[in-house]
Amino acid sequence: MLKDLAYLLQETVTRMEHRVNTRLRSELGVSFNLFQFLAIVADEEPTDVTDLASCLYISKAAVSKRLPALTEEGWLTVSAEPGHGRRLRIQLTDKGRTLVADGDAIIERALTEAFGDSVSSDDVARMHALMTTVNARLIATEEPWL
Repeated sequence: MLKDLAYLLQETVTRMEHRVNTRLRSELGVSFNLFQFLAIVADEEPTDVTDLASCLYISKAAVSKRLPALTEEGWLTVSAEPGHGRRLRIQLTDKGRTLVADGDAIIERALTEAFGDSVSSDDVARMHALMTTVNARLIATEEPWL
């Protein structure tokens, strides 16, 4: 039963990501991957490479590799953290904050349209509460990431 649930959750996440990615690309010209990176910066800012890598479940090298292009495109600012040696402070620019706010609204609309009348707001609230509980348990018991 739990194996089937794991497969169903993965399929559901994949379908939701596809729907959201399609809408973000058509309406904002950005991928869900880029949006998610910036949205996590928004949630964590100011942040640094180590914390961002942990939130994204990717390596510090992968985060560092993306920073120059995102800074050049005007989504982020990256500056030295005063008094912390080589640590970098990562924050969104106004352009980045606008993208995240617009993207959040697009995601909300896309998924509301997808769920239609088959999933009520109470259902969504219950799913959110349950997934928050499950996720917290997984975090508390997970093995270290490589």
